[in-house]
Amino acid sequence: MKLATQPEREAGKGIISPAHNSSVQKIQKGVTCQILDREDYPEWDELVDKSPHGTIFHYSWWLQTTAANFKIHVVRNEKGALVAGLPIPFQRRRFLRLFHSPLLTPYLGPVFDLSAADNICDKLHLMRSHGELLAHSCGQALKSSLHSHSVSHQRIPRNKLPPA
Repeated sequence: MKLATQPEREAGKGIISPAHNSSVQKIQKGVTCQILDREDYPEWDELVDKSPHGTIFHYSWWLQTTAANFKIHVVRNEKGALVAGLPIPFQRRRFLRLFHSPLLTPYLGPVFDLSAADNICDKLHLMRSHGELLAHSCGQALKSSLHSHSVSHQRIPRNKLPPA
């Protein structure tokens, strides 16, 4: 299971500082973001059922049918329950990882469990805070995939090039 990090906010300034080498950063006490393992897909499907944002396109069986590869970034609360998630489908082409919407899938936005929120302000706060953590998690995954698939751009001397 891979864990993502979120940069800490500097006290009183609202400025995001660079992430440090810790494996998990928290936006609230005990809240973490990770990439979901395949054996946890039934838990993902339960979140899709609970969420007002969940559609047929979010279910794991749909993603497994329509997407060649995908990862589901999720947020877990202090009890370890899924409270938010975002599926990210992709294809591998040689040295590239292409992020795309799968065939016959018009929508794949984030899903949130808002059952713990009492009013609209709490719901908006949960969606924003969990959404920011998901966005950071996806950005970290993209950044690490770019670094792991980097191509050398060294110049080749003219005398070493094959004849045309």
